[in-house]
Amino acid sequence: MYVRKIEKQWNKKIIIEEIECFLEAHPDVDWLWTVHCETSTGYLYDLDRLKELTNKHHVKFCVDACSSVGIVPVDLKDVYLATTVSGKGLGSYPGLAIVFHQERIEPSKEIPKYLDLGQYAKMDSVPYTHSSNLIAALHEAVKRVNLENNSMMGNTVKRMLTDADISFLGDKNYSPGI
Repeated sequence: MYVRKIEKQWNKKIIIEEIECFLEAHPDVDWLWTVHCETSTGYLYDLDRLKELTNKHHVKFCVDACSSVGIVPVDLKDVYLATTVSGKGLGSYPGLAIVFHQERIEPSKEIPKYLDLGQYAKMDSVPYTHSSNLIAALHEAVKRVNLENNSMMGNTVKRMLTDADISFLGDKNYSPGI
């Protein structure tokens, strides 16, 4: 497997047109992996436009949504693979990885069993001892997600910073949670 990447300096956005040119110049690319929310700046990539682009170029679309799930609306329909975590945006205790996938995953002998998603799929459950406290905390945290409140709180903080003459990154394309 060969990995190609598009890279820029901090807080320089990678725009859709650049990604499209990249895919056109590299027709051997099979999948595109991106963050939804770039954590250090809060910039949100437009998942809908990226879905259109990857569909157009017959590329599997994979999303790291660790800093956006629980903070902003996230539509993973037509996403091949996505990840998030129990902490960060969901506000639970850290320690659980959450993987969304389309295809059936078979067990593998090449990776440790505890990390092998195929083992979990085969058992249709968690095949190993797991922290019930982490699961219970995640269950409660998910019930308390309030996207509207996140947006209002983010706007309040931005107004306070503006009133105090403090500059910050962000406009409508940035997460209210960063």
